[in-house]
Amino acid sequence: MATRIVAEVLIPGRGEPVDGGTVVLDHGEIAFAGATGDAPPSGPEDEVFEVPAVMPGLWDCHTHLLGLAAPNIELLGTTDPVLA
Repeated sequence: MATRIVAEVLIPGRGEPVDGGTVVLDHGEIAFAGATGDAPPSGPEDEVFEVPAVMPGLWDCHTHLLGLAAPNIELLGTTDPVLA
């Protein structure tokens, strides 16, 4: 099962924006990003999401990749605001 994100506009990391783009994720990795017409055929169990725009490959850096493994409310009062 793959996840497909079908967008009105796909903004790739390189090149010009693509009107009518699709991103296909397979096991959490980008398997395809490009024009919807060039996308591999969808499977019967694929999850499909339709969005106005997509920028594949972005990381949510606000998750502090090297930070806490789990939220800890007790640390909120002791964390330096610069690090928050």
